[in-house]
Amino acid sequence: MKKNLIAFRKGFILPTTGNLKDTDTTELVSEFQHLLMTYGYMMTEEAFNQLKLGTVDYITELISDIKDYFYTNIGKKDAKELRELLTSYKDSEMYLRDLRLKKFSNFFVDDDIYTSMFNYCNLVWGKTDDVEIPQVYETVKFTFIDFADDVKFKSIFTDLIKIGTALTPADFEIIEWFAKEYGNDNIMPDSIPFKENLCMVASLGLNVPVKTTTDILRIATYMSNGTTDLILPKKMIKENAWTKKWIENPKRVEAKFRKFKRSERRYLLDLLERVVDVKEMVLNRGRWIKLGEILHPGDYASKYPKTMNAFKDLRNNKVKSWYSDVETAFLKSFTDGLKKLSERPGEFARRLDALLRNNKTKTDLILDTFTKVGNKISSKVLWELYSHFGKRSDVQTNRSIWIKGARKPTQLPSLKSIDIELINKVQDAIITMITNRFATLDKLGNVFIDEELKKIPVPTNMRTLQDATKVVIRGTRMPLEFKKVLRPYIHWTAGVDLDLSMSFIDKDDQTALCSYTNLSPDKSIQHSGDVIPHVVGKWAEYIDINLEENPYKYGLLTVRNFAGTSLEDVGAVIGFMERNNLHSSTKWKPDTIENSFKVSSKGSNVNLLIIDFETKEWILVDEDSDGIPVEFKDNILNYIESLTSEPKLSVYDVLNMHTGVRGLKVDEKENSDVQFLFEDFSTSYEKIAEYML
Repeated sequence: MKKNLIAFRKGFILPTTGNLKDTDTTELVSEFQHLLMTYGYMMTEEAFNQLKLGTVDYITELISDIKDYFYTNIGKKDAKELRELLTSYKDSEMYLRDLRLKKFSNFFVDDDIYTSMFNYCNLVWGKTDDVEIPQVYETVKFTFIDFADDVKFKSIFTDLIKIGTALTPADFEIIEWFAKEYGNDNIMPDSIPFKENLCMVASLGLNVPVKTTTDILRIATYMSNGTTDLILPKKMIKENAWTKKWIENPKRVEAKFRKFKRSERRYLLDLLERVVDVKEMVLNRGRWIKLGEILHPGDYASKYPKTMNAFKDLRNNKVKSWYSDVETAFLKSFTDGLKKLSERPGEFARRLDALLRNNKTKTDLILDTFTKVGNKISSKVLWELYSHFGKRSDVQTNRSIWIKGARKPTQLPSLKSIDIELINKVQDAIITMITNRFATLDKLGNVFIDEELKKIPVPTNMRTLQDATKVVIRGTRMPLEFKKVLRPYIHWTAGVDLDLSMSFIDKDDQTALCSYTNLSPDKSIQHSGDVIPHVVGKWAEYIDINLEENPYKYGLLTVRNFAGTSLEDVGAVIGFMERNNLHSSTKWKPDTIENSFKVSSKGSNVNLLIIDFETKEWILVDEDSDGIPVEFKDNILNYIESLTSEPKLSVYDVLNMHTGVRGLKVDEKENSDVQFLFEDFSTSYEKIAEYML
């Protein structure tokens, strides 16, 4: 991570030191603006003018940083490294038909390049009404890059670390960068609700409240291997998806505790002495014993006596956990069990379904206890619980859950349905708990809520999202630009055989496949052909879809490593672009990328996204698929339908709850004091996270 890159990812550029020599930097800043516009971004007028005040060295460095970002996350645009599409495409009927499409003029061909670009920028900035200015970039809807000062830059850390859910890997890297760069000079929020973020910054020496024994284990883990994940990787893994041969997992060794310096040992023991609880340690007994062998608490027994005694008990005695105490209490009486369970409100909430399902004559007592502990349950758990009970009126047969760190859902046992009247009571209680928190916030006044926000689910499992140029919550329906041609692609550098394919469903629920085995399932669709590299290079596969003639309803985009090994570290980016002129891009020319994902999956197969051709929308999936690299067969229809349904709990629902207690909902934008718009939330999960505290 670099400072310039962090700012750019959050939508702005930073102030610079003054241009002391009064050098005219207009041409250099124009070069940067052209770079941005080529990839669908544009500086605002203020940002453009402010950047001109910077030094040549600063602007040059900024251009270099952003170029590297685009090349890494989209694919390198360099004439020497471009690859022609295969002959199978060039000889196709679709290619010949596209020759008749209107070509865009090459805008930057004369010496008046910067004047021309200024004219176009002025049109977008609203400073001219000259409709004769030609459209010179295929992108017509730019992502604007604004100007911001250091105060706003430092607020990135504060805004991210106060989020009560997992961050994307890139955002976790960002708060890590701030913690290392600014230390305790960072502006801390009143609380850091998500444990992983808390433990990471604590491990770097920041002054934050560490409250539980398990927090210390996370801190020691991060200090050892750079993650806060307490689950060790498997000892043995399959060599690849094609074989039954098992090999030792190299990730297992990397996850072990390292040897700590004496100062680090004292730091960890000092933190542990304040919160040590052997009943909690026993839940990760093996990990604690390994850590104790490294910390040597006996060397500091007089200074940290509680810690020393806890390690002795853990090694020599049969320690019962708090969970064991709960089961013992329930054996005495149901009331005793509820009382013990309510000591940990979050755990009470997680067991609420089972309690209600298995104790139908005691539901009033359970709900009364739940209501009493509700103000101590985290908002994150309450939102998850509300969403969970929204599905409980039906028998749950295809249940799944996202386990921490997993990139595919884990199947769960079926559950019997719960009476709708009881579900309503539970959800009403949860809404009361949530809205009571909202009521303490500032009033909003008249509020307009965009109906399109119903298409955005509340964020979950963001930690496993692959890095993208535009971060989107899984399941969000994002609009396409209504262009003529859609081109999904994969671009990679390793000498491995990657395969791009797309599974289609038509209006009659019939399926079709476009892949290296079936290059053109319909005259409107053309695969570029199979590429089987054996050396490092610049490789790519594409699927071109004529949207005006395409007969299908849905398309699922999939990429797989044919060798059955990991997609990690193969230098791959997956995404899609939209074009009005297919012929103008018979080479790898990533000028019209809608979104691009840097592949980091440890799996061999990834289902990336679904295209809804009827509504002209794309839906992010980004999850690994099981098994050897073969196409979905009988279950593809159900799979796609499950991913295209409306979210059970949407951003609209959350904002509507806020409005109910903090403002008045209005139907017209012009009558509102606050506007909640789709474009503000669709590529910013941080935005809705602010309202879920």
